[in-house]
Amino acid sequence: MNYTEDSCAQTVISDADRRRLTVADMSQLSEFWPDNHRRVTYVLSETAAGRLAPVIGQNFPLAAAATAHADIEARRFTGKTLLLT
Repeated sequence: MNYTEDSCAQTVISDADRRRLTVADMSQLSEFWPDNHRRVTYVLSETAAGRLAPVIGQNFPLAAAATAHADIEARRFTGKTLLLT
């Protein structure tokens, strides 16, 4: 799927709506998925066995980190973005 700037428009949240929001972060994953530890263990074991690998979409030299970040924000690539030293 290709994304354009129009399809990735920023959401504007009113002050009234903002007061009703709850922000979730990574530390709260166990509340969403009580079996998260089992899932992580499974994924890591599959990766170690060579049966699971991330999709690497593109590589950038570390000096091009700003360009890499812009491409991630614009959703120009599928997969992981690597910064290489």
